[in-house]
Amino acid sequence: GAGDLRRPHPAYQGRHPGDRSHRLRLPAVAHAGRHAGQVLGGEPRSRRIGARALHLHSWWLRMMREVIATAFDDAGLRLSDAQVAAFVGYAALLGKWNARMNLTSVRDPEETVHAHFVDSCLALHHVDIADGAHIADIGSGAGFPGAPLAILRPEARFTLIESVSRKTSFLH
Repeated sequence: GAGDLRRPHPAYQGRHPGDRSHRLRLPAVAHAGRHAGQVLGGEPRSRRIGARALHLHSWWLRMMREVIATAFDDAGLRLSDAQVAAFVGYAALLGKWNARMNLTSVRDPEETVHAHFVDSCLALHHVDIADGAHIADIGSGAGFPGAPLAILRPEARFTLIESVSRKTSFLH
């Protein structure tokens, strides 16, 4: 009914509608670090489940590093280890947010690498971005092509502009 429309999404629990001072409260997945094996805001999981999740997380990171490095090599773009790590982190963050809100229609991490990361950077074969250049990405959406280009050309300054608030909260 009408009451359901006014109930905030669980991710916005406890927030004022205009408050963008902190990130969404999303259920956390097991990750490396001191919180491994725990669900943030919940009870700690057993060590066995946490170790399994940590192992799967490590496997996913290794797989994504390889997929990203290979995809960019195939496109004729060489990445440093730091750039590969930045793309892996971006893919993980995009996947986490995309599970809660529709940032992109692409859900598969490997397809994200090809359809978003590599495609965004193919412009570098045709356009030279000078050191210190100031570039605006208008209608950036989930950060494409501006964020991947910023990873490849850190010496340039990129401004991502987006009018849809749920996408700007991701970009922030």
